[in-house]
Amino acid sequence: MSAKDPDGPSGRTSRYVIRVGGVLDARWTHWFEGLTLSAGDNETTIAGPIRDLSELHALLTRFHDLGLSLLEVRRVGEDHATDRRRSR
Repeated sequence: MSAKDPDGPSGRTSRYVIRVGGVLDARWTHWFEGLTLSAGDNETTIAGPIRDLSELHALLTRFHDLGLSLLEVRRVGEDHATDRRRSR
């Protein structure tokens, strides 16, 4: 594993669940293309595939730019559907 590719040499995409303080409604979905937004009481959960650390960092920067508080970042596994699309 390297710092550039947290999943090792396989290059597989990982699935993440990220919780932020604040509510993002459907108007924001275009900012988070490919990810699912679920708004609850004073927080939003963003989930889906993230390719690498640079994409994760860009996403976290976007939350900061929107003034949202980061509550949780959790890697929940590999996104095998993305792997199948890549191998075709």
